[in-house]
Amino acid sequence: GRYDAARFFRKIARDCADAQSAEGMVPTVAPAYPAFAGGFAYTQEWGAAAVIIPWLAYEWCGDRALLAESFPAMKAFVDYMRQTSKDLVPRAGLGDWYDYGHGKAVGASQFTPIELSAMATFHRCARVVAEAAGALGRADDQRRYQELAAAIARAFNSRYFDGQAEYKNLGSPQTANSMALVTGMALPGREPLLIERVIGDLRQRGGQQTAGDIGHWYLLQALAAQGRHEVINDMTSRTNLGSYGFIVNNGWTSMPEAWDANTGASMNHCMLGHIQEWFLGHLAGIRPDPAGPGFKRFVVAPQPVSGLTWARGEHLSPCGRIVSDWKLSQDRFVLRVQIPINTSATVFLPTTAPDSIRERGRPSAAAAGVKLLRPERTATALDVAGGDYEFECLLRPGTGR
Repeated sequence: GRYDAARFFRKIARDCADAQSAEGMVPTVAPAYPAFAGGFAYTQEWGAAAVIIPWLAYEWCGDRALLAESFPAMKAFVDYMRQTSKDLVPRAGLGDWYDYGHGKAVGASQFTPIELSAMATFHRCARVVAEAAGALGRADDQRRYQELAAAIARAFNSRYFDGQAEYKNLGSPQTANSMALVTGMALPGREPLLIERVIGDLRQRGGQQTAGDIGHWYLLQALAAQGRHEVINDMTSRTNLGSYGFIVNNGWTSMPEAWDANTGASMNHCMLGHIQEWFLGHLAGIRPDPAGPGFKRFVVAPQPVSGLTWARGEHLSPCGRIVSDWKLSQDRFVLRVQIPINTSATVFLPTTAPDSIRERGRPSAAAAGVKLLRPERTATALDVAGGDYEFECLLRPGTGR
């Protein structure tokens, strides 16, 4: 277990709105007690919490009331970024703070231009405001911010894309390329080239991520969206300096501020914990479905990876406890899944042989509450009603080995 995020989401959203200036600026720190200057006073990547947190509360907790309450502050922040931008490039702040790389000093972004990450954040926030407007039935706002996001994307690609496989960077494309992919600004058809360029950079560095406090989330999301879970597993399993394994092997019980694990800096920082989202949302596979906010509808898409023979995750949603518990047995994949009553889930099994799927020994077509949706390139999708199930299938070749 972790925390009751629903209440925490509300507190953060309200702190951001309370700290927002009359012009719409959201400061780097909220509540805004310290008299900071420069990027510590204002940087988009931190201020974006005013936009992203209410949307997460809506997706994960079904909190439409907080979304409606926060919508004016969300709009005002995006409008502030637009009004203080030049050619849709916002005034930049800290960028990818504490990115990491091979003996370079930590602190200010060193691999990713701070204007690039500011612009990607601007685009992400504009898209979220458009989606929030749609959820709240505000068609005019939805159209307005969709158009703004499209304009930002065009300007972003014109300014930063090299036309091949890389966005502008200062020696490592991990954050820049990942931001383009995750925000949806990457040009259609270029996604495989962009992710391969990221993976090539990781391999060249022995699996070392360069992405920092902002970029690491985008790096993980980009790799996951492109189905490169083995790369995430390899990167996360490292134990040398600059890795999660190094932190664990040292017996530290909190996350440090920096990948270099400098004990002279903060050793209890709420940063760099992004891998937990991959553990729950991809390794166990439990994540929300936009079609059913608050887990009225959700996804269970477990991802076996090399070296692991089992994984178990659970999420206490507003609708009840969700469990995904899988194991490998030779070439068979077994998934026990618990779906709350009065909800439904799209369950993706890692097989390309739909006929091999059984639920407690019965063909899936004969199982109550289960409907075969479609076979996909790497998995087979089922629509599953509330209840407890045990699925078994033939593992797709090359998975989990």
